[in-house]
Amino acid sequence: MDHDPPMVAVTLYDCEQCEISLTPLYHGECDAPVIHTGSKRICSNCGDTMGPSETMRCSECDGRASPSQFAVPIDTSPAVSPQQVERKIHDAINQCRTTRNRPKLTYSQHLSAIALRHSRDMATREYCDHHSPEGNGPGYRYRSHDHSDRNYGENIAYKQPGPKISSTKLAESIVNGWMDSPRHRENILEDQWEAEGIGVYARSDGTVFFTQNFK
Repeated sequence: MDHDPPMVAVTLYDCEQCEISLTPLYHGECDAPVIHTGSKRICSNCGDTMGPSETMRCSECDGRASPSQFAVPIDTSPAVSPQQVERKIHDAINQCRTTRNRPKLTYSQHLSAIALRHSRDMATREYCDHHSPEGNGPGYRYRSHDHSDRNYGENIAYKQPGPKISSTKLAESIVNGWMDSPRHRENILEDQWEAEGIGVYARSDGTVFFTQNFK
């Protein structure tokens, strides 16, 4: 299903004479420009706070300017690409392993495909679990990609990181969260693993889903 981005109300002032005015507005009481600070509108001369319902003067034609509100979408999706985050997570995982005398893992595109399939499914069907709503677990996904399910491991997570976070910071926050969890940490530091794949999927509302698969 689609996830609509969050909306925010924006106020424009419609001039009765020249239609929409995008130029500065003036406080009619003292003829000073109106300053916009967040949701407040303050006269730069007298300091009076004016609500959006008050009428102001258009700086272009001196006509009456009345407020109107409309909703615009906010882009809350992270600016970084999922592929960047996947590589940063892989680098951070190998750093965790080498500092604890575990061998580094190679990066498997095959495992990444399995991981991305699950991240996308969790995002579109709104759940966060190792098993799908139908009860299919990691072994099922390994087999459906013609991959052996004799030895497998999986970590998952989701996060709403905000649009300004860097790929490094986002990856670090996920890996730190996994390392703080005994079961996830055990997967990350397991001696038998030789490779891993990461699948990162970002939803339009800013929520990012992560799956890590091992072999």
